[in-house]
Amino acid sequence: MNYLTSANFTTHQEAFQQAIIEIKTSSCKLIEEYPLLIELTTGESLLVTAALEYYLNNQLTAPFSYDEAKAFCEQLRQMVGFNNISYTLRTWIEKNVQGQYFSTETKGWESTYTLKEGIELAEINQELLNFVCYVAICYMKFGASYESISADRLFKLVEATGSDEVAKLRENGSGELTISESSYSDTNVDCTANDVFAIIDIKIKNEKQAAYEKSLDFIVRLLDLNFPKSYQIKFSSSENEYLPIENLPYVPVHNFFANALKYPELHSKIKLYAEKSMRTYEWYTDLEDEDCAMPSTFAVLGLGLVSSEYWPLVKKYMETCDEEHSSIQTAFTPVFIKKFGFTPETLPIFISCVLAVQEHEPHAVFLEEINDKATLELLLTCKRNFEDYLSESQKEDWKNELDEMIEFVWQNVCYTIWGVCFDKPASIVIDSASEELKHIYQEILL
Repeated sequence: MNYLTSANFTTHQEAFQQAIIEIKTSSCKLIEEYPLLIELTTGESLLVTAALEYYLNNQLTAPFSYDEAKAFCEQLRQMVGFNNISYTLRTWIEKNVQGQYFSTETKGWESTYTLKEGIELAEINQELLNFVCYVAICYMKFGASYESISADRLFKLVEATGSDEVAKLRENGSGELTISESSYSDTNVDCTANDVFAIIDIKIKNEKQAAYEKSLDFIVRLLDLNFPKSYQIKFSSSENEYLPIENLPYVPVHNFFANALKYPELHSKIKLYAEKSMRTYEWYTDLEDEDCAMPSTFAVLGLGLVSSEYWPLVKKYMETCDEEHSSIQTAFTPVFIKKFGFTPETLPIFISCVLAVQEHEPHAVFLEEINDKATLELLLTCKRNFEDYLSESQKEDWKNELDEMIEFVWQNVCYTIWGVCFDKPASIVIDSASEELKHIYQEILL
């Protein structure tokens, strides 16, 4: 092993001290392979996480400085990314804050923290508690969506001391956004945002296009800042519009975009929001389980029913969403086909909808719209050229087994249209077809 780890803290103190200096001055070299290392100008190589742990341990030997610790971690975060230091930060806090001051009881995902007997809030350095909050905020802003759980645990840890720091964050956010970035108000709308708890609050005072335009501008501007990528949109209005799609949850963010879509002049802004907000593995945080939805969901589905101009956006959305955990998008497919039918232009969108979920449920509207010779021939052409309907990322992911995967997903397409599966084999569909169409059904289904 030709690099230094935490086991070398005492034997190579000078190298670790040099690492701190070179991280602060950005003079070390990052070696971007596993494990992630930095190479010093003096020639030594160190684990990035060991350098961070050494720095934090040294901070404990002197009065802990929140500003200095935050500045160092920010420098390191920008150098290597938060995900490469998040585990070290959390485990360091668990050892030096949680383990030092608390008794912990854990049941499932829930943990309860109780100050150890004899320990008072005054004994705990407030600067250290501020640092714990900083790490929690990083989990919210830069971590994966599920790491909000880690953030919540850290916030609870600070609250359990009796500190009011978390209450201040709930009220004011991190303070890293300017007043103009975190709030907007005029005669038609009030907008506020909390970047710590990932909440955007929109209150419409007058149902006017201008109110929604300013709201969209406010949200889009937040997405260009270090605002969490998974978030909740709270919304209040006298109008309660919803998209004409059955089985979508009636939640505030749905109401907001349905209301905004009433104004055609705002469709381009809604599209811009969708493009900026859609990210795989990110979610609207007030939607869970079978209703979980990627940011942009209601904007995209609404626009997809407006015009073919927005169908490329729908296709991009379907290719971006997490097909293993999200199925809310399948409510859109039957409404889309009922409105526009199966055509050379809509078929690629339909295929992208089928591929956007592990198993897309059949719907009667698909049978109604595809039960004629011209449409069946269109589907047959699709089967013969199915690779053309795949995204570049799908082709890349399946390049070593492309033929097998195409056969597998084609079976999913047939299941979605006809319900073909073990309980309803293809032969039942073929036998029930007219003599004129039977040979087309055979080519499609077999």
